[in-house]
Amino acid sequence: MIKVLFKTPELLFSFIYPLSQKYPIKFHKRYDNFSNCWTVGNFLFIFQRELTSKLVNTTDVLVEDFCILWPEIPYNDTDKFTNNFIKTGKPVFCVDNHNEHLPTGGSSHLIGKLERNDNLYFINSRNYYKNTDKSIQNLRYLQLFAPFFWSKDIPHIFPKLPSVNTTDQPYDFISYAGIDKELSGDRLHVVKRIESETNLSVYRCQSYKNDRNYAQQEIQKYYTHINNLGTFRYFSEYESLQAKVKLRFESVDCRNLHNDHVSFFTEKTASCFMSSQPYFLFISEYQKSYLKSIGFKLPGPDVAEKYIDYVIDVCNNDLDEWIHTNKHTFEHNKNHMYDMMFNYNLPHIKFFEDILQCYNLTYTGNDTTKLLT
Repeated sequence: MIKVLFKTPELLFSFIYPLSQKYPIKFHKRYDNFSNCWTVGNFLFIFQRELTSKLVNTTDVLVEDFCILWPEIPYNDTDKFTNNFIKTGKPVFCVDNHNEHLPTGGSSHLIGKLERNDNLYFINSRNYYKNTDKSIQNLRYLQLFAPFFWSKDIPHIFPKLPSVNTTDQPYDFISYAGIDKELSGDRLHVVKRIESETNLSVYRCQSYKNDRNYAQQEIQKYYTHINNLGTFRYFSEYESLQAKVKLRFESVDCRNLHNDHVSFFTEKTASCFMSSQPYFLFISEYQKSYLKSIGFKLPGPDVAEKYIDYVIDVCNNDLDEWIHTNKHTFEHNKNHMYDMMFNYNLPHIKFFEDILQCYNLTYTGNDTTKLLT
């Protein structure tokens, strides 16, 4: 049994879901002195937030958050554990699946460590290094997976949301700026254009801030593990059904030129693919091109300013007809998102298994039948 250690659920599930379609999966409350783990074929996937020195000697592979090797993001004890694991000569995979801006300068430190340690490997959702026999780059779909796995209401264990019909709703559009933020920047620019150049309305949603009783806000403080209501997705998805179409803006201005440190996907994009509700998605030309290259369908032009003009043109014609015409597109994207999460042919899975084969750590069973559909 190949014992693979994970410290974050986002990384664990990014591997366990695809591989579960290739090998038999079973949950164990206790297995070989490990608690709450999964056997997936010949793998034992172990999730431990607290990493003790004993785990260095009792596990075979470490899959770790790349941030422990990014000096501007202090991890301290975790960094020490990972360095000790590297010293054993056993394979260590550092994975960047983050949905945030990276501090500049850290990539050179990480790359230097990668090149100095033969057993250190890099799975990167961005593109600031190069593809080698030890690294694989530009796997931005990992950034789309992450919000499904870190969301507090664990959407990844539920069935796909049912198809919806939003052609007869009180609002034309709904836009979300954050828990307690006002629309600004490119979001405000687009919303003002829609409101000034069409006769359609945009509901600027701030329910968490305005529509809760004071007692609810005070009682929330008891739940100390809930420090960000934005990490719950299903309420937002249900709330958005008040409008015909979602206006979704990524964290970075869609008109920005591509930059690997600032161009990233967050839950704002990922949640569009959680349901089949129509949306206008304001992301950069580079991001749209990438999504299309991995099978998503996005109506309208890729260039940001042309896309804004396209949205205005749709609004001034027949929005309901546009919704009807593109209904299959949004349904496709929802299904494609879930299909990708269970796809064992994804590049990071092939890279992972190919590297383990070099260490003679491979699946020894005979059952490679696809178990789920």
